Amino acid sequence: MNIRIVLLTILMISLGVVGTVSAHRKTLGFHQPLTNHHATHPFVLYRQEVPSLVRPESPSVPTIVTAGVAPRLYPSEQGAFKLMQAATQIIQSNIIQNGCINKDYPIVVNTEYDGSGSAVLGNGDPANNIVFNVFLKQVNVNDGRAYTVDAIGKLSGLSIALNRSSRGSFNIGSSMQEMSSNWNLVNPQTGLKNNYTGTVIKDYKRLTGFDAIPVGFSDRPLLNDPAILVNTVLAYGSDQISKNGYVSAKYWQQSRSWRDDASNSGTYWVMTRITPSNVCSIEFKLEGYGQNPGDNLEGFNERGTVHVGAKAIGPLKIR
Repeated sequence: MNIRIVLLTILMISLGVVGTVSAHRKTLGFHQPLTNHHATHPFVLYRQEVPSLVRPESPSVPTIVTAGVAPRLYPSEQGAFKLMQAATQIIQSNIIQNGCINKDYPIVVNTEYDGSGSAVLGNGDPANNIVFNVFLKQVNVNDGRAYTVDAIGKLSGLSIALNRSSRGSFNIGSSMQEMSSNWNLVNPQTGLKNNYTGTVIKDYKRLTGFDAIPVGFSDRPLLNDPAILVNTVLAYGSDQISKNGYVSAKYWQQSRSWRDDASNSGTYWVMTRITPSNVCSIEFKLEGYGQNPGDNLEGFNERGTVHVGAKAIGPLKIR
């Protein structure tokens, strides 16, 4: 008798769930009638259809639709992008510690023909100045080129140290790059060290045709003339930052870089945070400044600003 009562109770609860879902289908936006299949799987119905109404939409996955080929980046470009990526990861951890506060950081990037070089993020203020160095680690004619990056300094008063614990590579043809880093930041509230891990993977494509520099990118006439078409490389990918072994944030990353006979060079990156929310962005805007050598096989020399804030300033022109 007790078993019959239990079975009857379970049956009534199941019917009640189906009835509750049926009664509220119009409120939830469902208009199809329940089928026998749905009725025999009430919990599947509820699990599949209801959460999609309350889950916030993430930014769409960035893609490149314009025709292009593997970019075959110069080693100088590869080293420069490794420096910029390390700076990105440090900024991302700073956002986790201090929040997404509107701020601009000056940045200068200089690399040599083999990809080695340095970058400075900040203006010399001891509380906001980090020096990065990139080193060529290994070259394999069948696989690609690998690099390491170190860094020392402070950002928003938080000490940073990368003792060549940032490593990454480009494949043959430079159509892909990856990078992972490990570093510590002292928590400003507790005074304890937090361990951060950053990973990134990006795809690159050189456009088959020349393209114009984004209008409004620079105040310099040669960098703001839509009639001047330049050799252009596009890229997209994703970044992930973990804190003390737990994932903390993820970003979509898009970039556009160009040059015209080793002059009129520029680089534009934008990272849009997907989680925990898409209300934070990191934006790099750099341009060549006449340093010898120009941006070519011999070296990469650009300077500009990294902007952190709720929304990228632009102009964003990545297709």
